[in-house]
Amino acid sequence: TRTEDGLFKRIVVGTDGSNTATQAVEKATELAKLTGAELNIVSAFEPVSKSRLAEEQRDAPEDIQYEISPTEDVNLTLEAAAAPGRKEGVEVMIHPVQGDPSDAILNTAEKINADLVVVGRRGRGGFLGRGGGFGCGHGAVLAEIRAQEDGLTSIVGWVERSETHHGSSGRD
Repeated sequence: TRTEDGLFKRIVVGTDGSNTATQAVEKATELAKLTGAELNIVSAFEPVSKSRLAEEQRDAPEDIQYEISPTEDVNLTLEAAAAPGRKEGVEVMIHPVQGDPSDAILNTAEKINADLVVVGRRGRGGFLGRGGGFGCGHGAVLAEIRAQEDGLTSIVGWVERSETHHGSSGRD
């Protein structure tokens, strides 16, 4: 739910550590700082194989073996994405989620009752190609962020209450 003055309370952004995801995290962090919203950063993962884990634990110094886990790579990505926001005083929560990235983002948004979901460009059609598949029935807004050649970003489309709206909302 949005606050009474129209600002967001909970923002979700997905990252895989790529440049476009990093831009989306930066934009979501700016929005969270401006609105006082909680920022929730999601990253999907497939667990590290048991054989790789066993090998890494065997080769690691004893005092850090406990840190080697199936989610170690995704946790590093999430902590790196969260650090700038935390430094700016934004309340940041991280969510490593096993499975498909789109589902991880949308399921997390639903779970925490997010007001806004920010994603970077994903493939040809972007995240918005899922159309009515955006399942946050409580009315969250999904905004897709794309970088422009001049370094500016624009919101190129949005989804609200499972209805798809495409088009540019302008550059900032």
